[in-house]
Amino acid sequence: SANVVVNVNFNNPVWQAINSFCRNVKGDYLNLQQLAQTLPNITTVAGRADFAGTIAGTVAAPNVNGTVNLRDFAVAGLKFESPLACNVATVPGQQLTLNLNGTSDQIFVALTPDYQPVAFKIKRGEAIASGTRQGDILQVNSANFPIALIKELGNVPAAIKTQPLFGNVSGNVAINIKTFDVALDNIELNGPIFTSPKGTTVANSRYILSGNIARTATGSQLKHIKLEVK
Repeated sequence: SANVVVNVNFNNPVWQAINSFCRNVKGDYLNLQQLAQTLPNITTVAGRADFAGTIAGTVAAPNVNGTVNLRDFAVAGLKFESPLACNVATVPGQQLTLNLNGTSDQIFVALTPDYQPVAFKIKRGEAIASGTRQGDILQVNSANFPIALIKELGNVPAAIKTQPLFGNVSGNVAINIKTFDVALDNIELNGPIFTSPKGTTVANSRYILSGNIARTATGSQLKHIKLEVK
């Protein structure tokens, strides 16, 4: 449901004619799976979202204030606590912060005005991944984080995303957000990491991985890769 107040300038064409607007919005049961189909990188999302608040300002620079609840939220079949909730307050031209919390699970994201990452934290049970940006480098630290979830995140190099990898990952990764080059620093992989050609998983193992993944004109390229089996 929505209540709308619109100020119109009849001397300007279509979108410019709207000087400002204020809209009280209450939306329940937004299907996240349908929404994800409009996104280029994240596709296997499930659950629903509720929003209550106001959307005001102009078409080009809206202000959003309200509360968001994610219910039965899941990525790549991995379910988060329900509900995850937070307050939302956006100001055009300023950093956008979203901090969804349950009793133990958390999804925190901070973005620049042009939606580049500043920091993030994702906690699902005992699994944690967090990152902070320093210049063009996003430093990421993870502990027992599901590989299946990492593969569903945006801008994951094809060299990783297309591999039949499972299990959990712990360690430090440096991602250049301009070139998407990735530096792996003693990444620990645990669990049935690989699948066989017949589709069955290989027995649990522990691997230590170091090296670099560079983005080239022909795709991702592995460089100086070192893999130890424990």
